[in-house]
Amino acid sequence: MLDIFSPLDGDYISFKQAALLIACERPGIEPNDIMDTFKAAIFGSEFDHLVTGVPGLPPDADASWLHLRFHVPPPDNVSPDLLLEEQPHRHYGVDAFTIADVLTDYKALPGGLNDWSVFRGWEHSNEELREKALNALAQIPFRAYPEKGQAMLGNILLSKAKLRGWMTAKGYALPEFLNDRPDDTPGLDAASLGTESPDKPSSGKSNGMSPPSGEGTNGAAAGAGDSTEDVRGRPQKAAWRRIRELVRELHAADPTTKRSALASDAREKAKLEFDEKDLPSANTIVRQMKNILGAEG
Repeated sequence: MLDIFSPLDGDYISFKQAALLIACERPGIEPNDIMDTFKAAIFGSEFDHLVTGVPGLPPDADASWLHLRFHVPPPDNVSPDLLLEEQPHRHYGVDAFTIADVLTDYKALPGGLNDWSVFRGWEHSNEELREKALNALAQIPFRAYPEKGQAMLGNILLSKAKLRGWMTAKGYALPEFLNDRPDDTPGLDAASLGTESPDKPSSGKSNGMSPPSGEGTNGAAAGAGDSTEDVRGRPQKAAWRRIRELVRELHAADPTTKRSALASDAREKAKLEFDEKDLPSANTIVRQMKNILGAEG
């Protein structure tokens, strides 16, 4: 957790700063266009620490997380009447669910509170509904978010190593500020994001960050992530291949089974073959379901 962040820390950058720098190198592209791409990836869980880590670091390392600054409940009898925005704030490591939950509290999402009630008390709500809500947030244009929401999303911090790995896995040409690394520094495995490798063409639409040689990489093929080749970054959990097999078997046996149930059942079966440390969480499996099942997911 980054309790105190300084803009002088050269290892981290905010999405807003990154968007500005990238837009400067892309004539005709506005920072908000880049932020729309970042926003879609944030709520698509592509930046979650268990999905996109940093090579050589454990998934719970600070550099593997996104960091959102929000209020800390003040100690008893200390400024109890301060407004939410006026209370002490600090950075917390967050995933897509937590970001949506916090933005709901701050009334920083499009629409009203009732539109996003699924994120309030999220531990008791329906997992499939939360996934659908996150998917909706990923697709709502960045410009449609309230000013407060745009600011909070733009101020999310991430390590440059994490951003570099994500852009490499997506096949986007790296901006100048991310090119200051040794040539042998590994990137991230494209399969872990549910994208194709950068050297594979795709018909994905342009979103302001062009892949090398004009090749798109936004498509996700059925069975993405099955490769056993050496990955360019944090290795996947050892049980992932078996999890994918089990999910497909269970889905073939009963296509009406909900994704959350498929994930839970597949994980329980895999527990008979793997140690707990080698298993992805059920939430992570759910988030990768479309990549596992392809068009059927």
